[in-house]
Amino acid sequence: MKLNIVQKIFEIKERNIFLFLLLINSLPLLIFRFYPTMDGAAHLYNSNILARLLLDVSSIYHDFYTFNPQLVPNWLGHFFLALFNSFLPAYMAEKIVLISYSILLPVSFRYMIKQFNINITSLSYLIFPFVFHFLFILGYYNFSFSFILFFFIMGLIHRYAETKVNLKVGSIFLFLFFLMAVAHIFGFVLLMVSISLYYFWRAMLILSKQNNEKIIHLLMKYLRLMLHALPGMFIILWHLLQHQSPDAMKSMGSHENIWTYLMMIRPVIAYNFSRETGPASLMFLVLFSLFIVNLYLRIVENRKKLNNKWHQVFELSDFWLLIAVAMIFIMAIFPNHIGGAGNVLNRFGLVFFLSLIAWINTGKLPRWFYRAFVFIFLIANSILIEYYVRVLKGLNNTASEIYNAANYIDDNSTVFAYNASGNWLMGHFSNYIATEKSIFANDNYEADMGYFPVVWKKEAKPLNELNAKTYDYFLIYGSNKDDLPENIDDILKSEYTNIFESTFIKLYKGN
Repeated sequence: MKLNIVQKIFEIKERNIFLFLLLINSLPLLIFRFYPTMDGAAHLYNSNILARLLLDVSSIYHDFYTFNPQLVPNWLGHFFLALFNSFLPAYMAEKIVLISYSILLPVSFRYMIKQFNINITSLSYLIFPFVFHFLFILGYYNFSFSFILFFFIMGLIHRYAETKVNLKVGSIFLFLFFLMAVAHIFGFVLLMVSISLYYFWRAMLILSKQNNEKIIHLLMKYLRLMLHALPGMFIILWHLLQHQSPDAMKSMGSHENIWTYLMMIRPVIAYNFSRETGPASLMFLVLFSLFIVNLYLRIVENRKKLNNKWHQVFELSDFWLLIAVAMIFIMAIFPNHIGGAGNVLNRFGLVFFLSLIAWINTGKLPRWFYRAFVFIFLIANSILIEYYVRVLKGLNNTASEIYNAANYIDDNSTVFAYNASGNWLMGHFSNYIATEKSIFANDNYEADMGYFPVVWKKEAKPLNELNAKTYDYFLIYGSNKDDLPENIDDILKSEYTNIFESTFIKLYKGN
């Protein structure tokens, strides 16, 4: 009885530590008005377009944009941004969505691990540095959100592996598979492959015990589960058929040194290699140490058992290690760029580390041993978080000034924006000016792509050239805002008047 009480007290304390770390890890999202990413402003802009197309019949957006007629696998994040942006300030809508992500990713990972290892421990804290991964900094929100669904679904798969799936649970699977399909194509394919590997590995362990009847039962369970995924599969296949490119595989980038890539944990390096490689490499040493010790303990444990056959060395949770090995194999073969798909290594590299951490969490490491390593890991993550906050301060200042400039622009106006920042992250920062009002900004890469919720109306896209007939306002932003190309400078002098200027921006209005 006393042992149970002590265990419950420990679980409460450990849960409180986890909640505290959730708060600390979310600081970059809490401190500033905006959390600027490379594509984040464009997502906010298009969420405003979505809301206006639905709710504001007089919006200028009706002249240029329409809904994508296809249910593309990039809807989920935009849906929630548009929902909150319809009745809240844009920065609040973004904050709610991104904070939800920063909380739900560790929570979903912890939930999944708990299904495999009921003795949940602080090893689940290893997920925290992978919340603000490099692709998230690029603004790959739908890609990032898909991992929340991935962990929740994999946890449910294992939870109901031995029990009959009733109508209620089946409906939940159907809904979650659909959400994954409209979240991101990579996440959906990864989920389907992971579920298949899970059942394959489970079947291999059953075959080793020569239980043919159970194999048939397992196969039927897998097929029924895949039936629930059919609507999602149809969405993904239809999308691929509509956007296939015969020249896609002809354009390939160069290969990278995989070992160097892994040692620096490239997926967590967000802004600056020289500042972030140190803490990230320390994290790699921690993960590598935990991996080696976990592997060693497994071998020692099985060597003690008499007449132990080879298949008895493996456990069901080892399918996570199988996924990690598959990721390394893929990374060794594919370059970092294939046709229209960029950041190939960062996508598969992220899955590698998440799978490796999942496998480590399902091991039997002694508590006294891993706590010290987890503490070192969290210290390294704190260094990264502190650096993120310093970088975000400057980015937020620029984003806020552009956002505030909308106060000087009439509703249903058009704006031509010019990026004079020289910062690779600020390519779409001009979109902050159009995140609340009906303001047409000339930069909207999402409408060009065809695989986002908003697309151009036929022949409605204006020329991306400054002229007073098309664009009512001109915005220049960045530290080099006083340096303009001669052709633009001449047009401004003759056809526009400077109406507002701040530290990072200048705003002109057509005469």
